[in-house]
Amino acid sequence: MLEEMPSARQIKAVDHGDVDLAFVRKPTVINKNQVLSHFLSEPIVAVVAADHPQASSEQINMRLLAGDDFVFTPELLGESYNQQLRSLCEQAGFVPRIVQ
Repeated sequence: MLEEMPSARQIKAVDHGDVDLAFVRKPTVINKNQVLSHFLSEPIVAVVAADHPQASSEQINMRLLAGDDFVFTPELLGESYNQQLRSLCEQAGFVPRIVQ
């Protein structure tokens, strides 16, 4: 049976023996009894309005998004992904203004 659940819950389910395998984004912390195996790399993409100054750019300059409002995946649904996005903003010199 396939069950959808947040990454942190998937990792706990593997740890408790409730599931045999979980597909998650790379977690910040894993249990010493678990093994991570690289499965897939995928780009992170930004969705902006057609009239946004970065809309015609093939690659977004994060520094130019500093004043924009952001919609992030909730930490509950993907803690490490959320942290990865925050880190990208911080590396570009700003804290994202998350509105949803």
